[in-house]
Amino acid sequence: MKKIIIAIVILIILAVVGFALAGKFSRNEEKLTVLPAADSLKVWVEVLTPKAFELDAKNGNQIRELQTGDELSAGAMIETSKEGFINLYFPDGSILRVSENTKFVLENSYFDISSGKLNVKISLLLGKVWSKILSLATLDSSWEVETSNAVATVRGTAFGMEYVSGQSSVIGSENKVEVAVLDPETKRAIKDAMVTIEPDKQVSIAKEDVEKIKAGKKLLMAIAITVEVKKEDWIVKAKAADEKINQKIEQLKENRLEMPEIKKELRQEIRETIKEKIKERINILEPKKNIIETQVEKQIDTKLPAPQPIQKQAITPITSGVNSIAIVPDRALGEITEEEVVNFKAMMISNGIKRDVTTEVEWKVVGFIGDINNQGVFTAKLAPDVAEYGEVPGTVAAIWKDTKTNEVLLGKSAIFKVKAKVIPDENTAG
Repeated sequence: MKKIIIAIVILIILAVVGFALAGKFSRNEEKLTVLPAADSLKVWVEVLTPKAFELDAKNGNQIRELQTGDELSAGAMIETSKEGFINLYFPDGSILRVSENTKFVLENSYFDISSGKLNVKISLLLGKVWSKILSLATLDSSWEVETSNAVATVRGTAFGMEYVSGQSSVIGSENKVEVAVLDPETKRAIKDAMVTIEPDKQVSIAKEDVEKIKAGKKLLMAIAITVEVKKEDWIVKAKAADEKINQKIEQLKENRLEMPEIKKELRQEIRETIKEKIKERINILEPKKNIIETQVEKQIDTKLPAPQPIQKQAITPITSGVNSIAIVPDRALGEITEEEVVNFKAMMISNGIKRDVTTEVEWKVVGFIGDINNQGVFTAKLAPDVAEYGEVPGTVAAIWKDTKTNEVLLGKSAIFKVKAKVIPDENTAG
């Protein structure tokens, strides 16, 4: 009997929620077509192969899966999966290519649109990144990639950096890269421990080398890149992508464009690429939405019995008159963000008299929006299958049964939305 009652409850509310979901998905398509502003000072993300995630820098928990068109602020911690490849596009047109199994922090990403000043610092915790930096416009501009024992500094070049098992390797590709050895304890460059990397040269610094370098027992030297290293997939792909950019720059120079105009053209071209990627994602979302709705229907069909045998008196819909259940939240229900908590009360209304039956009802959440305990405490949390839509509607229901008369009452809250949690923007400058 109890399962039958639950089936009716869900079926009653599902029609309302389904209608709201349909409208939501329609609106979501419009939302996804919004591109980063052309004059945005943020870092843009392009996902080449999934998956990549933004993490909470404090505890390492995943905050969101990155999608093409997302923007990043300074302080963001990023991790790619074993198949994940992404590009980060900076406001001046420079690019950071991020390989699989890589983890880093975007320590700084400042850009002054009036002067062209750019300050970027990447802390590479694990994996491989490739920097393609266009010429830095001001003397106080900088681009640094740092590991626990090395830092590479450039003004306008392309180079790769890898950090695995405590060993840092820097691979030169265009122009010159200054590489300094860092003391892991002080995070300061060791005096006289610096080398210049030219194209097709590399330097490697293992954690056991640092003490020897500090004591003057080992010299920091650049060596020629081996054939095997040159053939590594991440290096081959990065060099090929850089060559396309170099060709584009030469074409724009032939049109007598100066570097500021060239950077603007490149940024706009990137934006068009992102636009096409977003369109592709929209085309995937619609059938995926249908799959999710089908899964909901199957869940009801398989876990709950069919509603045909229900007795006529089984459910008394909510009313403002005799014997009804009112669901009362402790706050206004509008848009609720993941991890927020709402305390619901269930109030029995009988002959004009109200009674708190919060602990006597069976609480249910309809929609993939969170969980509720037997005290009516609702915690917002989007299911992974729907989190990518940004926000999802749902409702909370309470079922009360009179053990003497078998009268069953249903109360439900207004439909409300839960939206995915995002990182607060702490760096409006980029």
